[in-house]
Amino acid sequence: MLNARDILAVGDQLFATTAEGLATSNDGGATFSVDPDAPSLYVIAGDGSGALAGVDTTGTIWTRGVGQEWVHGHTVEGTPQAFAVDGARLYVADDRGISYTDDAGATWVVLKVRT
Repeated sequence: MLNARDILAVGDQLFATTAEGLATSNDGGATFSVDPDAPSLYVIAGDGSGALAGVDTTGTIWTRGVGQEWVHGHTVEGTPQAFAVDGARLYVADDRGISYTDDAGATWVVLKVRT
């Protein structure tokens, strides 16, 4: 059994964040292997190009372009509950509510609800 915190499907690949590390599957989830080069992510997201981004267990943002290495950014505030990618823009639901960053977490914009 695979105990996952978060899962992501990108094309034919599945990604699962686990206590052991980022597990990947190339066979529809029949088997998974832990990626030894990936950070220990808590949540993960991707865009249609195959680029990935996530937040690790310390709150640090990580990004990886297609065919590239993982690069760390800045941090989120508190425990991330949800995470999404739209090009270079990263969205997170954390202790602030919903926020986005265009610079890997150096600056954040907290979204407000119109009343």
